[in-house]
Amino acid sequence: MNSGLATKAIELATLRHGFQQYGFRPYTYHLLGVAEAFKRNETLYISAILHDIIEDTDTLNEELVKLFGAKIADIVLCLTKREDEGYFEYINKIRAHPNARKIKIEDLNFNLRHNPPKSLFDRYTKALGLLTKNQT
Repeated sequence: MNSGLATKAIELATLRHGFQQYGFRPYTYHLLGVAEAFKRNETLYISAILHDIIEDTDTLNEELVKLFGAKIADIVLCLTKREDEGYFEYINKIRAHPNARKIKIEDLNFNLRHNPPKSLFDRYTKALGLLTKNQT
């Protein structure tokens, strides 16, 4: 992906996720790993890069709307788990949003490839099953 908007998303994610880590790597390793599956679709690529930015940083949805437009902000907001939301309630919300669903499936697959602890492995596997069930 070679667009200016994608570059802006990578720069913002790198800045906002700061010193967060994915294992022993900078968090952008995870974000770019998830986004790789969508390198031919700019909207999904950018949304994948930003998929954790509201949940894990002080970035607001309104800022994403201004910088990347309502469509990308909507996908990212759907991928954001609210504090008052149970995990599987969150997964079911994502099931209803085709673009968020694609990104969450890739996010879960990425996480599963990196040997999570058994409790997370079981949760991710169950979530993946829900998201891929009856997928069209």
